[in-house]
Amino acid sequence: MLDQIYRELVQKRLNSVCVPLAYEIDGQESSVVRGTGSLFDLDGHIFLITAEHVLQGVNFNKIGVPVYDPVRPISVNVDENGKPYYLEGASIATLGKGEIHSIESIDLAFCELLNEKVISVLRENYIFLGYDCLGEPTRQGNIVVAGWANSLAVKVGNRTAQKLFYFETQLTHTPEKTDQMEAIEPYDFFMPYDEIEEIGGAPREAFNLHGISGGAVWQIDPAIPRDRLWTAGRAMKFVGVEKSVLKGQFIKGTKVAAIPYLFESIDDGIAAKMKEVLNIE
Repeated sequence: MLDQIYRELVQKRLNSVCVPLAYEIDGQESSVVRGTGSLFDLDGHIFLITAEHVLQGVNFNKIGVPVYDPVRPISVNVDENGKPYYLEGASIATLGKGEIHSIESIDLAFCELLNEKVISVLRENYIFLGYDCLGEPTRQGNIVVAGWANSLAVKVGNRTAQKLFYFETQLTHTPEKTDQMEAIEPYDFFMPYDEIEEIGGAPREAFNLHGISGGAVWQIDPAIPRDRLWTAGRAMKFVGVEKSVLKGQFIKGTKVAAIPYLFESIDDGIAAKMKEVLNIE
């Protein structure tokens, strides 16, 4: 498979599974994305999964997600460096009422969506993930970090167009504790963040990634041959949730293995199926 085709398949997948989370402020649609999340359909129940700090102190019925607007059709533009997507021509669909479930100590949160109309609109705009995409991070296979970085937003007329940022990297060792770092939790894992290389782009210096918090961390399975039958949906595994960044040093994520324990508080069946997929006792 040509590198260009590979990049396009990965980009298309990321654009359909990385969900930007916007917030309504004083009755206005917020143009700033506070974080990134992922949508899951688990046994017919629809969940938004993100980092706990993204939803901390937030009224859930003020959370909105950009969706296609038939009056202003969405256009997906690209630039020269790594072909990132711009989100234009979108309206904000608020998610409605919901109860946030979280474990602050491991910085994970989820909420079940109950509004069928909202769920239908989201299905038209994003891919809902399932059990089959889950996997544990390993030393084999590239890691893909993606999310909606506010520092890359651009003005389009009187609107702000958010930009999906992503790059490919590897796992790194757990760093030694310093005064700059938060406490290291049992489910933490790390990726280097000094010089980064966007998929298909040239290396660039690290910059502010505010907005990608809560986004999925993916790993590309090297066992799947990169031939004409290769698909991003089959090869990319959801291995964690982006947690924090120490600029110039590392990105920290929470391993996917922590998610079943979060679900034990509301649905033992979903938690058990996740553990089975992840081979957790």
